Amino acid sequence: MGLIRWSAIKTGVLCVLVSASLVLTDLLWTGEWGSSVGVPFAADTPTPQAAAPTVAQMTRPYRIVVEQPRTDQVTVDIPGTDDYQTWVSEIAGLHAFSFRPTSSVPESQMVRFVRLDLGVPVSSVQLAAWAGAFLGTLNTPSISSVYLYQTAPRGPVWLALATGSTWYAAETDLGPGAFAERIGQQLALEPWSFLGGSAESYLPVGGVSVFRVHLQLSNPAVVPLVHSFFVNPEALTSVQEDANTWLWTDGSRAVWWDKQSNLLEYADPNEQDTAGHTLQLNELQTYIQGHGGAPPTSYLFANADGAGEVQFTLQPYVYGLPLLDSDLSVHIDAAGGHIAHYQQPTIGWSVTSAEMERTVSQQKLESLLHQMMPTTPLSAVSVELGYVFEAEGGNRAVLVPVFAVTQSGMTLWDVDAVTGQVLKGVKQP
Repeated sequence: MGLIRWSAIKTGVLCVLVSASLVLTDLLWTGEWGSSVGVPFAADTPTPQAAAPTVAQMTRPYRIVVEQPRTDQVTVDIPGTDDYQTWVSEIAGLHAFSFRPTSSVPESQMVRFVRLDLGVPVSSVQLAAWAGAFLGTLNTPSISSVYLYQTAPRGPVWLALATGSTWYAAETDLGPGAFAERIGQQLALEPWSFLGGSAESYLPVGGVSVFRVHLQLSNPAVVPLVHSFFVNPEALTSVQEDANTWLWTDGSRAVWWDKQSNLLEYADPNEQDTAGHTLQLNELQTYIQGHGGAPPTSYLFANADGAGEVQFTLQPYVYGLPLLDSDLSVHIDAAGGHIAHYQQPTIGWSVTSAEMERTVSQQKLESLLHQMMPTTPLSAVSVELGYVFEAEGGNRAVLVPVFAVTQSGMTLWDVDAVTGQVLKGVKQP
């Protein structure tokens, strides 16, 4: 069940609601209403408001890139690492002088920089929740990334809030020498490489430490989650569509639950007068928390089409790396201020143990990819380090570290990041 556009949602759900009404009428006439098995129609207790994730948790940097463009050196700090936390703390504790709007500075013109990548644009007030209270006075909207950088080897260290072609920059009190030394040490200790062609294609040159993570699975009560989407749950009707899928509707909106894939999907085709209103992050937080929440280490990503429609993805991270299985993320379609479509997993998990391992080197991975696609340059694909979910039975699962190779949004291969074995996709000849 992937994300679909608002027009398709509206048409599809209206057709389903009409079909559902016909099915329900037939069940009533034949006396078979209420014969669905395995799912109760009543909820003893409502779904409580979840504590996570908060706006500050969802909008922290999902990665930090440290680079010296002129020497073609780069490294990546992932959430939870000491280097990641050091740079976040550095920004929160510095003093910046006289922010002013300026044209964007190309990274190629920087001697060295630290870039904090955000998955969704935030205001300076929201940024201040984790990056320093002094930013809350700037009233700057739509910040997509944060830079610390130098444009001269011994020049001052600047802080910049990137908002498209316009930046808001200020000189800081960070020592130029100490800034350069820290970056130099990082680049020497754990070098990465940028393949080019995709914002996600950063690879550890000599490999990097990762975990193979073991999980205990749980299943939250489904019906309270279903009821949380409706103002009057007592007015709901329900029907079992097939062996694994149930539908609930109040006649104007609907919720499906797929037991086999552990997915709950809500759709509301009703047009609402939300012209001029954009869904705010605090509204999104309240909505997510009111429908079961998500792990606190989840990062929000947004894709806007320019016509008022925004597709949000709330993606869980474990030990600093993303869970690449789309069905484990929360997906939201918003049209203006109206949430038209919401998809969430109905499976819970907790970490029981983890073993540290080392990924293969960049050279070995590139050699494998060249064998599998000899005529395709690496710059034509995206390679991302993350986890895939593998069920083991008995309410247990394992997160396997992989290099996911995609092209134009389509997965070509999942390569075990430790062994180099192809787990998914076209096998190596």
